[in-house]
Amino acid sequence: MLISTSCRSTYFLLIYLLLLSFFPVTVYGIDPEGKHTNDLKVGVVLSGGGAKGIAHIGVLKVLEDAGIQVDYIAGTSMGSAVGALYAIGYTPDELREIALTTDWENLFSDTPSRRYLSIFEKDEEQRFIASFPISDRGINLPRGLVPGQNIFTWMNRNIWPKLAVRDFDDLQIPFATVATDIETGEAVIFRSGFLPDAVRASISFPSLLTPYQIGDKTLVDGGLIRNLPVQEVLDMGADYVIAVDLSGSLRSAEDLNSITSILNQTVSFRIRELVNEQREMADLLIDIRELSVFGVTDFDHLQLYMNIGEEHARVHLSELKQIAEKQNRPAQPSIDRNRLDTEVHIGNVSVHGSQDITADFIINDLEIQAGMTVTREQIEASINRLYSSKLFSLLTYELEGLGQNEQIGEPEYHLKIRVVENMDDSFSVGVRYENETQASIFLNSSFRNLAMGGTNLRLGLRLGNDASFQADYLLFAGIGSRMALNLQVGFFREGIDYYDGTDRISSVTNNLTRLDMTFGTFMHHTYLFGFGLRRDFNTKTREINTQQIPFSGVDHNAVYGTFLLDTFNRRSYTNRGHRLLLKATFSDDFTLSNVRFNQQKFFWQGWYPLHDNLSLQNTIFLGRSFGDELPWPYWFSPNRQIKHLGFVRFGGFHRYQLSGRNIHMASAGLQFEVARHRFIRFDAYTGNVFDTWNFKPMGNDYYTGYSLSAGTLTILGPIEAIFSTSTQNRFVFELQVGYQF
Repeated sequence: MLISTSCRSTYFLLIYLLLLSFFPVTVYGIDPEGKHTNDLKVGVVLSGGGAKGIAHIGVLKVLEDAGIQVDYIAGTSMGSAVGALYAIGYTPDELREIALTTDWENLFSDTPSRRYLSIFEKDEEQRFIASFPISDRGINLPRGLVPGQNIFTWMNRNIWPKLAVRDFDDLQIPFATVATDIETGEAVIFRSGFLPDAVRASISFPSLLTPYQIGDKTLVDGGLIRNLPVQEVLDMGADYVIAVDLSGSLRSAEDLNSITSILNQTVSFRIRELVNEQREMADLLIDIRELSVFGVTDFDHLQLYMNIGEEHARVHLSELKQIAEKQNRPAQPSIDRNRLDTEVHIGNVSVHGSQDITADFIINDLEIQAGMTVTREQIEASINRLYSSKLFSLLTYELEGLGQNEQIGEPEYHLKIRVVENMDDSFSVGVRYENETQASIFLNSSFRNLAMGGTNLRLGLRLGNDASFQADYLLFAGIGSRMALNLQVGFFREGIDYYDGTDRISSVTNNLTRLDMTFGTFMHHTYLFGFGLRRDFNTKTREINTQQIPFSGVDHNAVYGTFLLDTFNRRSYTNRGHRLLLKATFSDDFTLSNVRFNQQKFFWQGWYPLHDNLSLQNTIFLGRSFGDELPWPYWFSPNRQIKHLGFVRFGGFHRYQLSGRNIHMASAGLQFEVARHRFIRFDAYTGNVFDTWNFKPMGNDYYTGYSLSAGTLTILGPIEAIFSTSTQNRFVFELQVGYQF
């Protein structure tokens, strides 16, 4: 049978199409889904998810095990942070190390390093459980709990080798990230700029982190508008997109049992809708809904997150290997970790964003000048020191390449210091309970630059059995100086019991009104050296057994000199550093005073870490007084708050049970951190108070005491239960809750 030419062509075309339907083949380098097979460009997308975003590291490990060469990467929120570090060359193993060694709680706390706080600020540090900004309209809620200083430092530290890169296509893997414009609700895509800026904007989780300003845009978390930025890697040129989604699904009605969960669900509707649109664009979706049971700030299960991410990715291992076979390129080298500590030559230093604080002061305090060669650690330490002055709510740096310096034969950089001055006045609240003084509330307001620049006014009110009010006005001396003038007005009411051995024989309420003026190095972060003049007005009320009250209540003037050294690493549960106080006070005809006395005081406490969780402490407290009349504020009495020293304990004695004109006291102890923020401490004490100074350690009648305490650090501050015994009292129990004030 003869078949015409046209019919023969139609016949073979039908046979060819039939074969295609059973045996997919590649035609002109295109697979059945339209993807290039000769050199497939793979894009990876990492969603947001807070702490759960660490799971992306496990996924990236599987991609590398499968041989995938990532050509483009985009991320949102925590996916942005992981993606940026992977883009500059970190391996999954290195990312795992970074994740597990980072102190995430500190990263999201922004607590300034106590090491660099000024002496003026150290006196107020760790007193409050909450602070609120004050504006013309009154007390407000903050824009976010954390400004992001520590996060920015962390990003700069890890991105250091690529800190001068401004085009994200020039990274080892081209990178993009997304933030949300809080004014318009639109997505803001970053493919260039300063990389830590872009990441910081993308992770600005509303209410947790303050919105981030870049140019004229105020930006928050990119997850609100593009939690899975698949479109971005497609725009970058990806042929094949692997998307990792941690966002999970909407919650069922049974799970919506609180106002918080309902509010979160209403916000999630639109976010989920936008995510679904992006999921449809991906070629391979790794959906890790299993992590939805964890919170965005739950950093206690990082290894578990990475394991789960790896498990979900390995489900697709065979498919990933097929994709890798379509990529004809050698693997890219990982980042050179040695470059993390490379020195850089600074050709110029500039300050951006300053208003009331001059650029000269900032550069001078930074101690980094043009022409210097510095390391990352030096820049970071200088930034940390300056930020801890609390003059700034945010202080960051940027390195910009200036090209080759022909004289030294090395690249030169422009160090840009970017500041947001701390212009906010604040209102703070502290709470404390002691079983001997009962509950107290401390209210504090702080006003900066009131009446003139370089000033700080603090108003503190304590409500409780021991009530007080104090106003401190600090006038900073000027650029480059640590000197300041501190003017104080205060009222202090204290209920005092006087003992004879173990018997309480009298009691009185002492009311002190004090005018004080001190000039000294208040702005130094290690020590205070100062001289002062004060006027005290004393009155007694609620006196019981007046004849047995040995201290004076006469008004007087006094002059004093003070040296205070404070290098404690933290105020609560210190485990490293020293506190040394030397103070001499004089009141006589020279000061136009009716009371004649003089007093010298020596206090030293040292902490020495013996191990990561074990530390040793020693305390020596010596004080002597001369003169016929000694007002109560100058009597030595352990087991109560003492200015600059905090709560000085002599275990086994009640409050005021040891009170005298002279004191010899020493203690030693061990502190063990059994778990994070869980402490056990044992201390031994010896000493006594005396009417007459006689420093003969072997000849005086000293008491001994011992105490065992168990404590934990909570949102309310430390909570401690102390069990003590001594040669005077068989058993004394103390309960203390909250920060000291």
